[in-house]
Amino acid sequence: MVANTAMMQVILHPDRYRFAVNYLGPTDLIDLVNLQRSRQQREAFETLKRWIGDPSADREMLEFASPVLRSSEITVPVFLSYGVFDPRVPIEHGRRMRTALRRDGVEHVWMAKANEGHGFRNEENVLEFYRAVEQFIKRHMPLN
Repeated sequence: MVANTAMMQVILHPDRYRFAVNYLGPTDLIDLVNLQRSRQQREAFETLKRWIGDPSADREMLEFASPVLRSSEITVPVFLSYGVFDPRVPIEHGRRMRTALRRDGVEHVWMAKANEGHGFRNEENVLEFYRAVEQFIKRHMPLN
């Protein structure tokens, strides 16, 4: 099964991490698999069912591995970053995660780039992302 590793690790092992950085990560695995079905991309849907799980047969497991459904278990700050035009992991995953974190009172930083897809390519965006992540890390893991 493929999952958003950063987000799931802070849920499964909260004592091991001070923060999480989520770069373009899926937060709802059922939605991720079903997206291909809705786009009528049968081959992609079948592949994701094999890799991630079947939204019908494996629903309980997919819900367990979907951070957006478990946001109340997150106890550390989270940095969320997404490309608005991401065809693989829709921006809606990030928006729903941000809403859940707000609802649950989890500190978070939000970055969404309007001119990006799956992976930041614009040099200005890449630099801004890494600068923001660096500041986020410094704030939550000081060197002193």
